[in-house]
Amino acid sequence: MNIKFIDSNCMLGKWHAPKLYFDSARELLSEMDYHNIEKALVFHSLAWQYDPDTGNRKLLEEIENVNSKGMHERLLPVFVIAPWNTPSEMMDGESTKEIRTRAYAVRVFPRDQNFLFSKWLHPVLEFLEGIRMPVFINYDQVDFRDLDEVLASYPELPVIISNTGYRICRFLFTLFKKYKNFYLETSTFFSYEGIEEVCKKFGAERMVFATRMPFIDPGGMLARIIYADITEEEKQLIARGNIERLISEIRR
Repeated sequence: MNIKFIDSNCMLGKWHAPKLYFDSARELLSEMDYHNIEKALVFHSLAWQYDPDTGNRKLLEEIENVNSKGMHERLLPVFVIAPWNTPSEMMDGESTKEIRTRAYAVRVFPRDQNFLFSKWLHPVLEFLEGIRMPVFINYDQVDFRDLDEVLASYPELPVIISNTGYRICRFLFTLFKKYKNFYLETSTFFSYEGIEEVCKKFGAERMVFATRMPFIDPGGMLARIIYADITEEEKQLIARGNIERLISEIRR
């Protein structure tokens, strides 16, 4: 079976160190073509390391400036969001309209951008839950007690944990058991036979494929799905089906 992938974790833009092996939309599309990745959810490094609003605007510009006909439709914008002085200040009409109409998911970096991913962020989380907007958060950006609180308080909010690494299953499996809208992004989920174990215990529906380009070469991330000891149907769900469903459920 030929698997067409959707990559849920890609970044555009410059980086301080180490040097990335690409940083532009056109180069990302070239990598996607080579590795049979049909679409990618992308955010911008400026939105993470400098200012979310500036970086999100730059992201949209770079996507729209890809000249090849139809190519920009393969890159799906992910907005990085952070509260301003207080969470409620972020909820002006223009900000919420941009998220609702243009984003395919959002990312938060609470540790790097100095805020709490907890009920302290209530106005923002309430809005995101209301429109069923998928929220990506890196494992090293959140305390699991705060994550547990958010999942309990906003049960219809899809939350996807990213960049997990090793020795994470005790945390993940506890949250999988408790919360139906908690998901795992697969890029650096390196537990031995972890993909198979999640499928067996909780179902393939709980994972979305990702590569973490351009920090990591995508070949190994693809191989871990292609050669996993799971059914072809499960591979298709992880490769694209689950993220397509989450995107389709956003209330525009």
